[in-house]
Amino acid sequence: MKTWILGLGVSGRAAAKFLLSRGERVVGWDAKKVTPPEGVELAEEPTFQEAKAVVYSPGMPPNHPLLERARALNLPVIGEIDLGLRHFSGPSVAITGTNGKTTVTELVAHALCFAGKPADAVGNNGVAFTEWLLTNPAGKIAVCELSSYQLETLGYKNFIRGVILNIAEDHLDRYGTMEAYTAAKLRLGECGPLYVHPNLKVNYPSYLDFAAALNLTPPFNFEKENLIAAYCLVEPFGVDPKTFLAAAQTFKKPPHRLEFVRSLRGVDYYNDSKGTNVDAVLRAVESFNRPVVLIAGGKDKGGSYEPWRAAFSGKVKGCVLIGEAKEKIARAIEGICPTYNAETLIDAVRQAEAIASAPDVVLLSPGCASFDMFENFGDRGNQFVQAVSRI
Repeated sequence: MKTWILGLGVSGRAAAKFLLSRGERVVGWDAKKVTPPEGVELAEEPTFQEAKAVVYSPGMPPNHPLLERARALNLPVIGEIDLGLRHFSGPSVAITGTNGKTTVTELVAHALCFAGKPADAVGNNGVAFTEWLLTNPAGKIAVCELSSYQLETLGYKNFIRGVILNIAEDHLDRYGTMEAYTAAKLRLGECGPLYVHPNLKVNYPSYLDFAAALNLTPPFNFEKENLIAAYCLVEPFGVDPKTFLAAAQTFKKPPHRLEFVRSLRGVDYYNDSKGTNVDAVLRAVESFNRPVVLIAGGKDKGGSYEPWRAAFSGKVKGCVLIGEAKEKIARAIEGICPTYNAETLIDAVRQAEAIASAPDVVLLSPGCASFDMFENFGDRGNQFVQAVSRI
């Protein structure tokens, strides 16, 4: 019998290699033309011949016709991270939320290691869980970043703690409604004790308030929220607040998250390419107390840009728009600030440079996916940094 892997991207390839390492027979299928990992039989059509289970890519919605067909054949259908967690006997914690997931995941792993408790950040941060298992992580804590896609069918129940950082409008191109998106995030509550942002506890009183871990009450800013949530996850392992805060002071954020690039003629340039939704842009713009020239746009994710109007008024000096969503964004913020169209990111940087003057900030915070013009948000951010370095 064979395990079928649907989708041979990062997680699918990792799952295949993990199963092969256990002596299992693996068949892979992908909608694109791909070269499978060595030892994987590539199928032209997903017939599920000799199948005993199906592992699917998080990019496939759980109601995809192929997955429905597999279920109709009474085959177990699971995601890559579920496969990995089923073969992991060590302690684990989990993080989800619309914004800040990777930063908090990396901070938790860093703080645990700082306190002498070996841990690794895995999951949606780019390190597939099954790939991590191949490194023989015995004795380590798994700090799992989980996307809504990964949570949709997650069956694991043994996280020591989970946190939801926030829930804001995102991925409506997949979910259709905020209710469906929120439901996917809240599935983390089925996987172990769940702590949520105080704002979420108002609507979901059965969950725990992560601010209680440090006896803090709102209001507090986004950075402090992340800090509190991270401490909530290290606390069960005996890390005291003093040690945790010392660890936080040595922590370096992942790139593309309000990353300072350079200062030129009194104008500061920031790369926030990971700001891929409306709420992330709001948080980025509000973090500055000076005029902002914003570079935004990309592949639209189905939400509304109307919330930008109030935040941009009197704050955003101009908005240079790129990508497929530029016309939709321009309509949404019409009358709030001048908008300018750019066909390339290099052109957008040049236009922003011409608009800005000291002490302004030029901020790339797209509020959109990157796939219309770039390989991913990292590619977009790297190209922005390169363009800024050349002006």
